[in-house]
Amino acid sequence: MTENEFRWFRDFLERKSGIMINVDKKYLVQSRLKPLLRAHGIPTLDDLVVRIQRQESSSLAEEAVDAMTTNETLFFRDQYPYEALETLIFPELIHGANRHKTIKIWSAAASRGQEAYSIAIAASESIPQAQNHVKIIGTDLSSEAIAYAKKAFIRKWKYSVGCQ
Repeated sequence: MTENEFRWFRDFLERKSGIMINVDKKYLVQSRLKPLLRAHGIPTLDDLVVRIQRQESSSLAEEAVDAMTTNETLFFRDQYPYEALETLIFPELIHGANRHKTIKIWSAAASRGQEAYSIAIAASESIPQAQNHVKIIGTDLSSEAIAYAKKAFIRKWKYSVGCQ
């Protein structure tokens, strides 16, 4: 991948997704985009970039952005936020002035949904009939991760997954 194509792709990726790639991460871009070459019969990374330049809103361009997302997700990753939800935030919300309002939580960059489901579990352990009082939405840039998350099902929870 030439420096010009790399710079253009870095700018494109930031413009389309907000993902910023440092100049020293050219190897990362190359390794994540190479599977697209095989999948689409494109000879080189430079040819791939040229095709994306011609049609920035094509499915190929979307696949390239998707390939650059990390999609790391774990249940109860970083324990402290869930402890804070259970011991501080949820108790305050259910006993405060707004206790009759729906608690709405947005899990951004939700990847395959484990963090959003972890929030749902924390809510169910802290709030009586949490499924009636808490709405959680998880979003992610990766349409592949969202498709995976939509397959999940936890009884009694209305978990909405959207894609931005």
